[in-house]
Amino acid sequence: RARVGDLMLMYRCRPVSAITDVYRLEGNQQRKPAEWRAGECYDAPVRRLMRLKSPITLLRLKEHRLLRTSGFVRGNMQGVRQISDYWPTLFQLIAVDDSVAAKRLAKYSPERMSRM
Repeated sequence: RARVGDLMLMYRCRPVSAITDVYRLEGNQQRKPAEWRAGECYDAPVRRLMRLKSPITLLRLKEHRLLRTSGFVRGNMQGVRQISDYWPTLFQLIAVDDSVAAKRLAKYSPERMSRM
């Protein structure tokens, strides 16, 4: 469901158990043979925009009053999840901890996204 220009938050499992990086989808998805398992997969060019100075841990997500009820947190960050509805809250968590990341992501702030 992702489109060119969409952001992707990269969650790293153990031992980190945190959202550590922000990527942007740079091109269209294509179905092709998977290099890492039998069968096919979707592949698309992505570019890392930044590594978060203060990764957002799964524990922090589970303790957050709104995010703890989300499907991606209740599912322990497994699978590919649509999290767009929670972007304003996630953006706020990033901005509070990392002013440099907030400036770099200003173009994707919830206020600007609602005008698009």
